[in-house]
Amino acid sequence: MQMNSVDDNSSFETHLVVIDQVIAMARLNPVVACLRGLPGSGKSLLASRLALRFQHLMFEEYGTNKFSSTILSADQFFLSDKHGENGEPLGYVYDGTKIADAHDYCMRRFLDETESDSGGLLCDPDDWHFESTFLRPTRLIIIDNTNTTAMEMSPYLCVGAARRYTGVIIEVGCDFETALARNVHGVPRESAAGLQGNMLHLLPPWWNVLKVQG
Repeated sequence: MQMNSVDDNSSFETHLVVIDQVIAMARLNPVVACLRGLPGSGKSLLASRLALRFQHLMFEEYGTNKFSSTILSADQFFLSDKHGENGEPLGYVYDGTKIADAHDYCMRRFLDETESDSGGLLCDPDDWHFESTFLRPTRLIIIDNTNTTAMEMSPYLCVGAARRYTGVIIEVGCDFETALARNVHGVPRESAAGLQGNMLHLLPPWWNVLKVQG
C-alpha cells in the first residue's frame, strides 16, 4: 500500500503532490480514483484540480483533448436544469429520500464510462500494454463521493480492475468542525459525525491509498 501524507492547507501546492502522483499512474494505465473524506473536506476542489491538470498536461504533450478525465458523483443526480417561479435556475436540489437513487445513478454512469472505453480490450490478453490502453478516451475517472467505507468504494475498484483500470483512493483529511462549517449541502452534525466514525475503519491493506490534507 502506497501512502503519502501532506500536512498543509488546501492550497494548490499542497494538492499538487498527490495530483501529480495520480497523473503519473494515469500515464501508464487508465485510473479510477475514489476520493474519501467528510462533506466539506475539500474533495470536490481536489477533484476539479486533478481533472483540469490532467487534461492540460495531456493537451500539452499530445496536442489533443482526446485523453479526457471525468468526475462522477452522487450529487450530480440532484442537479436540476429547471427554473423556479422567478425564473432563477434551481441548480442543486437535494432530496434525502432519493440518496439510494443518486448512488445508483453514479454507478450507472461509471459502468457506462468504463464499458464504452474498454472496447474489446478485455477479450485479448495481447492488448494488455500501454499503447492499447492509452487509446481509451476517458483515461482518468474520479469518484467524488464521501466513500467513508470500503463497501462504498469496492464496486468501483472491482469493476475498474475487471476493466483494466488501476484503482487508487485519495483520502482528504480535514478537521471535523472545519469540514462541517464548509459543507455546502447542509449535512446535519449527527450525520457528519457518523461519517467521521466510518473514516476510522481500516481499509484493505492491499489498496493503494494516498493522503492529503484538505
